[in-house]
Amino acid sequence: MKRTALVLDGGGAQSVVLVRVLGQLGWNVLCESETRSSRSRWTTGTVNLPSPDGPDADPDGYVAALREICSRVEVSLVAPARDLTLGYCWQAAGADDTIAGARILSADRRTAGVFTDKAAGIEAAGTYGFPVPATITGRHADEIVRATERLGYPCVVKPRRSFLRKGGFIRQIRHIYVRSPAEARAAVDALTSDDGLLPVAQEYVTGRACSVTAVVHSGAVIASSARATLSFFPLEGGTSVWKRTIPVETPGVEDALAFMRRWGLEGVAELEYVLSPLGPRFMELGPRIHGWIPLAEASSPGLLAAAIRTVIGEDVEPLPPYRANLEMRWIGGELLRTRSALDPRTRLPGNVSRLGVLLSAWPPWRPGMLYDGVDLGDLGALLPRALAYRLVRRGSVTRMAENEAPRTKRQNGPKVPSAG
Repeated sequence: MKRTALVLDGGGAQSVVLVRVLGQLGWNVLCESETRSSRSRWTTGTVNLPSPDGPDADPDGYVAALREICSRVEVSLVAPARDLTLGYCWQAAGADDTIAGARILSADRRTAGVFTDKAAGIEAAGTYGFPVPATITGRHADEIVRATERLGYPCVVKPRRSFLRKGGFIRQIRHIYVRSPAEARAAVDALTSDDGLLPVAQEYVTGRACSVTAVVHSGAVIASSARATLSFFPLEGGTSVWKRTIPVETPGVEDALAFMRRWGLEGVAELEYVLSPLGPRFMELGPRIHGWIPLAEASSPGLLAAAIRTVIGEDVEPLPPYRANLEMRWIGGELLRTRSALDPRTRLPGNVSRLGVLLSAWPPWRPGMLYDGVDLGDLGALLPRALAYRLVRRGSVTRMAENEAPRTKRQNGPKVPSAG
C-alpha cells in the first residue's frame, strides 16, 4: 500500500520540489488546494485547511484539521515549510511526536521549540560553541532602545518569532535595520506583538551570508549542502534570491555541521550564519524544510529522499559530498528587487546601492544557471491557476486517486537539471 504525505505551505518552490520527490518515490501526495504545489503533476489530491495566518487565522481550527485529516486519510508524513505551520504541527502532535501516526518532516520537537525563538536560539548557539553576534534582550521597550545605543548604529532589531499576532492578526514579521534611536523606537514598536513579546537588539554583522542544510540522524550527517547568498529580498536582508553552493572548506560550513551534531539535532534543518571578517557568526537555525531546498537537492540529489526516509524510521547510508558552485535564482525575487530599487521610498542598508541592485540582476541567465522550482516536465506548478486548470485536475481527499504520474526507476530522488 502506498504511503501518503501531506505537504503544507504549497506556494513556495521548496514545497513544489518536495512534492516532485515524494511523487517520484511513489508516494500519494496531498497539497492544500489552490496552491502551486496542488497544480504539480505529482499531486494526487488536495485538502482544505483553515487559514493559519492573516485576518482570518484560525490556529485552533488548523491544528484540529491537521489531526482530522491525518487520522482519516492515514497520512504517514506531514511537511511544513514555515515556522508558523511547523509550530502548529508540533501542537497537533501527541506524546509519540506524530499527528495521528504521521511523522513531521522537520527537526525534532526540542530543536523546533528552541530555535523558533530568536533569543533562545542565539543563547543555545553560544552555549554549544558557535560564535554569535552581540544580542541584547530586555523587559521593557525602553531597554531595547537603549540596547541599540550600546551596540552602536547601524544595528538591527529582530522579532522574537517569525510570525506574531500584530494589529489583531497573525503575520510574518522581519527584522528592521536601524540607524538612530528614533528608528530603533519605531522598530521596537513595530516588532512587539499584541501580547507584549518584545524584540531583541543585535549588532549588524557584515560579510557573506551563508547557510548550511543537513539531514542528521543518530548523531551522523546523512546529507548536506551549503550556499552563499548573492542577493536578497527585501534588500535589507530576507529571502535569498540569487545563491551559489560553496565548498565544504568554506569557513563556517564544518562548524555548522559540528554544531548540529553537538546539539543533538535529529531530522532536517538549516543553519544560517554570516562569514564576517572576524569569522562565522550565527544568525538562526531553521528547523524545517527551507526556501533554498531546491538548490540543496540539485547539489546533492537524494537529500530530500534521505530526510523523508530517516524521519519515517528507515536506515539510510550517507550520501556523497554535495556539488559546489551550482547557482540558482528566484526570478520573481529578481523582479521584486528591481521594483524595490526603483522605488525612492525604499530604505537601503549602507552597503547596498540602487545601481548595484539593478546591475546584479543582469544577466538573468548564463550556462548552468538553475531556477527555483522550475521543471519543464511539471508545467502545472509554474503556470497561474487559470492557465493550469486544464492541465491538472485534483480530487479532494474524499476521492483521492492513486498517483498516475509516470514512475521513475530512480529511488533516491528526482532528476535535477544539469549545471553543465
